[in-house]
Parts: sequence; structure tokens; C-alpha cells
Amino acid sequence: MQSDNTYPITAGRNAESGAGASASQARRTQTRREQFLAEMERVLPWSKLRAMVAPVHADPKDRRANPLEVDRMLRTYLLQRWYGLSDAGIHDALRDSNAMHAFACVGLMADRAPEEIAICGFRLLLDEYGLGNTIVEAADRHLRSLGLAISPGAIVDATLAGTRITAEAASGALETRQ
Repeated sequence: MQSDNTYPITAGRNAESGAGASASQARRTQTRREQFLAEMERVLPWSKLRAMVAPVHADPKDRRANPLEVDRMLRTYLLQRWYGLSDAGIHDALRDSNAMHAFACVGLMADRAPEEIAICGFRLLLDEYGLGNTIVEAADRHLRSLGLAISPGAIVDATLAGTRITAEAASGALETRQ
């Protein structure tokens, strides 16, 4: 299932590309983070999540939201939640991790990651309208409908696990297969 209205994840800022790429670069395997983010790119209903945010992220003058900016901030917010990062932490992670940068900084001007103040402002805006948890819960519901769940790792490693619905699921707990 391909997600709707997504932007392609491009190679990281420092990655080689094109005909000049070395043989070792071509054989490089994806990291777990790259695999996880590629799967999130593929399966999440981006247009529905964007539609939840766009009305409150609109420019006050013309009441229209910039779709690329909404996507960039939404993806940054989800990364922040998945990896348990502060505003400064996600800003640094977007600069340090090619995989996170490629996932969040979509479309035109993909080399520009949001500044820490913009990340904080977006998070506060979502909190003001009660959308932060709503967005994460909508994404989690969609993943569960596909038999997937995100479980935070020990420090900052989010993983995707297949789930099996059990009697406990009715009470809100999901059992993951090992």
C-alpha cells in the first residue's frame, strides 16, 4: 500500500549519487532507522494527517497552509515523538542523521531543516488545539489496522513490530510478536 500524496525521500546530504557512485555505496545496506522511516513513509496516511494539521497551521493572512511546510513540521513532530527527543534534540538529529533529514525535509528546499524555535512553536500549536496526541493516536490506529505497531526502544530507537490482537487488546494493551 503506497501512502497518498507523499514526497520521495531523497538521498542524504552527504551520500553519493548518480553514475559516479562507488560499488561499495551501491552495496550498502539500509540501517534499521532507514528501514523504519521508509516503512513509515510508505504506510502512513499522510494526506489524512496533513488535513488534521493544515487548518491550524494556516497563514493568518490568507488562511492557507503551505503543504510542504505542513508536511515538514508534521514529519519532524512524529520523529520527535517516536524517538523521544526534545525540540533541541530533534533539531540536532535532523542535522546529524541523513535518514531523519531525508524523511522530514521533503520537497523543494529539502536541505533546510526547521529551526528549533519553529519546532517548538509547532509543538505548542498542536498542544493548544489538542492535536498532538490526536495525530499520534490516528497514526497508531492506522498502523494497528495494518497489523503494525510502533514501540519505543530503550533510548532513542523506535522499532516497527508485527502485532497480534489478543484479549488484552480490548483493554488497550497490544502484544507484539518477537
